[in-house]
This record gives sequence, C-alpha cells and structure tokens, in this order.
Amino acid sequence: MSPLLWAVSRHDLPMAMLFLDRGADPNQPKKDRVTPIFLATVFPPADADDLSLATLLVERGADVTRPSEDRQTPLLWAAFYGHGRIADFLVQHGADVDAVDRFGQTPLSMAERQHRDDMISFLISHGATKR
Repeated sequence: MSPLLWAVSRHDLPMAMLFLDRGADPNQPKKDRVTPIFLATVFPPADADDLSLATLLVERGADVTRPSEDRQTPLLWAAFYGHGRIADFLVQHGADVDAVDRFGQTPLSMAERQHRDDMISFLISHGATKR
C-alpha cells in the first residue's frame, strides 16, 4: 500500500496533503485497483458529510470514475451505503450513474437492494436507468 493510500485509509488529511505535495499520484491503486478516492468515499470518516479528503484528492487529479478490479466504482458503494452527500459529490465530478460492475450491479440496483429511497430518487434524477 502506498503512503497516500495509507493516509487516506486513516482519513489523515494533513498527511495525505503532505504526500500529494511531495508528488504522490492521486490515482495510484492498490493491487485490487482500489484508488485513494475510492477509499475516501466508500469508507468515509465517522462524519460521512466530511468531504475534505475527497475534495483534496479530486483537486489533485483523482479520477472518480476509475473502477476497482471488479469494475466497482465509488458511486456504486456510496449508493449501497446511502451516502447521499458523497454520491452527489461523485456525480458532480463525473461519476457514471449507470456504471456496471462485473456482477451486473449498478449504483441504482445497489440502492434498490438496500431500500435507499432517497438514493434511488437521486440517481434517477441524475439519469440512472433500470436494467
């Protein structure tokens, strides 16, 4: 795991900023192709409305559309967990509301599976389609 991934996994904003300032790649993945933005948004801090780390990563070039090894995206997991503010952030920065993982799941299907009515409405209002 890279130092940046380590800092992000611990939600250590000052340390993440230090690594980025020293040239860390905001898109450098782990072996499973999970990137720092994935960790920052899928596993948010206790205050899921705190987007400071995700904002820093995006400002430094993090790609919110880059999927994991299973073609899962941060938006898919934000939908699963019902993290509306994170989902909005990701969509505003280019996340694909209809991305399909290797299991055929989409953000909308994940939200439906968890009965996340607010998330379902949000995704549909941003163009998500049922498959």
